[in-house]
Amino acid sequence: MDTYKITFKTWDAIASAYERQFMDLSLYNDSYKLFLSSLDKPNARILELGCGPGMITRFMMQRFPDLNYTATDVSAQMIKRAESNVPQVKFEVLDCRNMSSMKQQFDGIVCGFTLPYLSKEDRLKLVSDCTELLSNKGVLYLSYVAGNQTEPVCMTDKEGNSLYFFYHQTEELKKELEMYGFQLIDIISLIYKKKEDVEEEHTVIIARKK
Repeated sequence: MDTYKITFKTWDAIASAYERQFMDLSLYNDSYKLFLSSLDKPNARILELGCGPGMITRFMMQRFPDLNYTATDVSAQMIKRAESNVPQVKFEVLDCRNMSSMKQQFDGIVCGFTLPYLSKEDRLKLVSDCTELLSNKGVLYLSYVAGNQTEPVCMTDKEGNSLYFFYHQTEELKKELEMYGFQLIDIISLIYKKKEDVEEEHTVIIARKK
């Protein structure tokens, strides 16, 4: 069973519903501001992986309209929503596990809640690929849910759409970033209310390539 294919199919199916639920989520705004303030220049070259309907993209461009911004997602339906929400940005359908088509370097890479849909092995490859794509002193943004589960958790909605969700250990991720030559800028913990009585701790890591 290819859990990735199941998840990718679901992203296409729920693109509009996801947009309605998360487009105006403000939980991460301060962390986005920290990422932006860590860039060397206002017209920095930015790559976003897993942009969804463009919520982070829109936030970034509203504050730094001169950014040279490229945003990608594996879901064609998510890209359609993003193009509608942020028409001034270049969008591309791309599986972040295969970034060989990316030839230019970037001053910053944003992976906003991309890691929860990648295995540990693909997370390590992502960090390695980002190292290659980032320019000297480039900034990397990662967000995820910390946890010790070794296998993905299958989450299914009432329509039968399934997503396979991966948890990641912060200490492991810190060691991997150090191994690939990154220096931590900050680690941020955020509390997301999934339901009225259910909270979930989200983690953001912002790091700079040495």
